[in-house]
Amino acid sequence: MNMATTVMKEVVVCSTLLRQCCSQWKGFPQMNVLNSASVISGVRFFRGSNRDKRRRERNLRLKLKEREGIQPLVFDKKEFFRRNFERELFAFKNRLGLTFQDDNTLRTALTHESYKHNGRKGSVHTQENNGKLSLIGVTASSLYIVDHLCNTYPSLPCLGVRCLHDFLMGRSTIVKLSKLIALADLIRMEHDLDELNKEKHLDYRQEDVICDAFFAFIGAIYIDQGPAEARRFVDDFVITQLQGEELHKILHFPSAEIVLTNIFITGGKEKPVARVIQESGVKTNFPIYVVGVFSEEQMISEASSYNLLTATHEAWKAALMKYCQEGMLMPFPKERKSVQNVSC
Repeated sequence: MNMATTVMKEVVVCSTLLRQCCSQWKGFPQMNVLNSASVISGVRFFRGSNRDKRRRERNLRLKLKEREGIQPLVFDKKEFFRRNFERELFAFKNRLGLTFQDDNTLRTALTHESYKHNGRKGSVHTQENNGKLSLIGVTASSLYIVDHLCNTYPSLPCLGVRCLHDFLMGRSTIVKLSKLIALADLIRMEHDLDELNKEKHLDYRQEDVICDAFFAFIGAIYIDQGPAEARRFVDDFVITQLQGEELHKILHFPSAEIVLTNIFITGGKEKPVARVIQESGVKTNFPIYVVGVFSEEQMISEASSYNLLTATHEAWKAALMKYCQEGMLMPFPKERKSVQNVSC
């Protein structure tokens, strides 16, 4: 009753103000003034309308929550995937364009060794885990990556191939890729995957479980679909992670001078040498040295520093990095084949 009285007072005040404002407009109806005042004050004239129903339902939920402590329903992502595992598995295969002849192989690839089946009886594959499949996937992926790098970038040094291989096979790259394709949501294990790093008594971490499941998934493709399909998956999803990456953050050479010298000598070119191009303020507290690396009277790169040794080291490093970048400008195998077909 008090609430209704307050609302009516608000309506009267609003209508009075609107009448005073619209008194000079002789053609403005007084009924429109009252309706405008009701709209401003938030009054709902139509009892039983959709707005009124939603308002009453909202108020009822708030009262129940305050009186009985009823909490609103929250979407549980983990419980949803647990109940709809088969549907999500079917959608996962179709998103990646894969067709498994035996789905039990795929289920095994996504099953951790700690997963409990609660005594359910099924096929012989239900009690297996992804340990063996993960080993197959790691071996196959490593072989495909090395073969791709050596064939696509023949001028890249051996240490560079190793650095790129370690980057693609690293846990950070595999975990990021697994989350992008939503593979981590389908892993079945005893503990909660998101809270796994808090379980200090376990000898494995979240990254280990995700990486094992990812390589086991590649192993499942290898077993079920064959090596060609497994290689296609590695080419399309793993090797493409190099795109957009900065090479100087991936390639690390212990001695750039020795590596670059061996490359030039093996290629039949003149041995590169480092020369001081410019120096300034040598006898001051802030000297500057500019060093360049030359081969056949052609400067490959240059670098500057306050110390001569540092400038020389940076110049050799910049020269080697430039050589690697030029060697990695070649397209990927599929793009290279398409370019050759167009040119022919």
